[in-house]
Amino acid sequence: MKFAKRLIECSSDGEVKKAIVEEGIAVFGADRACFIGKIKNDLLIEAGVPEDGHGLGEKITDHKGKKFLMEILSNRMPTVVERPLNDLKVFYMRDILGKYKVSEILFLPFFTRDEDIGILALDFTDGKKIQEGVFLKTKNFASFSVKALSAARKRKKEEENLLRMQQLIILGKNFVTFTHMAGNKLMEIGGLAKFLMKSELFDDKGKQYFATIASSISQIEKNMRDVLNFLKLKKIDHKKILLNQFLKDRAELLSSNVVSEGCSIRFKGDKRLEKIGIYFDPELLSDVLNDIVFNALESSPRPKTIVISGSLKPKSGSVRISVSNDGGRIDPEIKGSIFTPFVSGKGSTGLGLHNAETILKLHKGTIEINEKIEEAKGITSFEILMPITPRLS
Repeated sequence: MKFAKRLIECSSDGEVKKAIVEEGIAVFGADRACFIGKIKNDLLIEAGVPEDGHGLGEKITDHKGKKFLMEILSNRMPTVVERPLNDLKVFYMRDILGKYKVSEILFLPFFTRDEDIGILALDFTDGKKIQEGVFLKTKNFASFSVKALSAARKRKKEEENLLRMQQLIILGKNFVTFTHMAGNKLMEIGGLAKFLMKSELFDDKGKQYFATIASSISQIEKNMRDVLNFLKLKKIDHKKILLNQFLKDRAELLSSNVVSEGCSIRFKGDKRLEKIGIYFDPELLSDVLNDIVFNALESSPRPKTIVISGSLKPKSGSVRISVSNDGGRIDPEIKGSIFTPFVSGKGSTGLGLHNAETILKLHKGTIEINEKIEEAKGITSFEILMPITPRLS
């Protein structure tokens, strides 16, 4: 009961291991003991009595008996070495065995169903032998100790998670401010680079350097916008908009932004939508189109043509918006999770398409990917379905 009370009062994983070592000496009548913890594929001496006689913090290497100790963990059975000075399995301990006159050693493995935790090594010195009936105690002692270690690990994990959560809260509170400050500076640098790439002060090679700088800064700015949009709480401001005109305007604006990328953007409308107002948030839907277009421009090979189109689906009371490109096909390995945060095969944040899907869900809409062959070219289309009128539930 005293052991149980002490374990409950332990505030850390290290204190639990020290308590186990000290109680192990008392329960089994040993003279020395140490706890060897298994951390991934390493073995580490984490507690010992006496503390100065075990090399606390020392890693067990192949030259110091790692293979032998791993076999004990693998077999999951208590192991006794009766004449350690003459046993090659513990030859690595010869200096300690002689110094402390170790006559027998009991290795007690600790484990759960799914995990090896470590080994309690108990030394008996000056000719002392392991007492009869000791093995009857090993199972209960190991079981009780493992439960205490598991509880300590769980508590440590919860404390680490709490600390990490507190750090993330602090980071989140200051990240937006930092990002805006950094974004302003990047905009200045990018603008200067674009100015210099057109200046007559530099030759073609110099202009190319500035073009590279401007392109890299544009990518960084996009990544920062993706993160900000990911963190931003989105609220819909529904407005009645003529979808054809909206898509046409967006296509023209995006086209002017990507002309330097060697890509053209075309609009294809549906006459039935020319006079029908659709309810959506124009700012958020603009973000969706931006995310899809810039995602396409990051593909390899880069598309030469992007087509933005809209069509009416009267039977379902919805509209379809399609953004198609003739660039490279989506990597099959990420296609099924392309709308998952931070999933990307192109070195970007992987947040753009996730943000787009989130916005469309707020509109009670959906987004899907279709791939097909058209005029001997691969066409990738992002197909959006949205209700004509806002659905509140």
